[in-house]
Amino acid sequence: MRGLGIRPGTAALQLLFGAIAFGVLVWRVDLGSAFRGLPRVELWWALPGLLLFTASKALHAQRWRHMLRRRWFAWRPLFGLLLVSNLVNALSPFRAGDLLRIELPSRRFGLPRAELAATVLLVESLLDRVAFVLLLAVGLLFLDLSRQVQLPLFAVAAGVLVLFAASAGAARTGWR
Repeated sequence: MRGLGIRPGTAALQLLFGAIAFGVLVWRVDLGSAFRGLPRVELWWALPGLLLFTASKALHAQRWRHMLRRRWFAWRPLFGLLLVSNLVNALSPFRAGDLLRIELPSRRFGLPRAELAATVLLVESLLDRVAFVLLLAVGLLFLDLSRQVQLPLFAVAAGVLVLFAASAGAARTGWR
């Protein structure tokens, strides 16, 4: 573990949380029923899904490269790091893969950790939340909800989008 830069105490804690998460999964999910449903899965959807997922991650890597503002930086290593970090996020709790997206490029390419943390933890999280708010607003148009539920959700979505636009405008002009 030392060669990976992980302290033994940290690794033990991660293993403990992973075991607890797995235990909750086994306890709360009827795994037998899930496995009995596998023969009815239509696998022909897997290929288009895999292609769309890969294209999405390729776009995420390009977005990350653009946010780092380093034109000399190759897209390919970022794409690989992004895929590895997504794998770690899928397999471990607490989004440990995001921490890898900060640590590995810092070690491998000498990029400042603060810059990487800002792009991974702040800017990307903000952009993802804005995307979810947009999806919420579009989804509300198609859901049959009462006006009492729709109006507050639209107000929240509009408020988030206005705040995002104001923040982006202030950041671009250098206003604090």
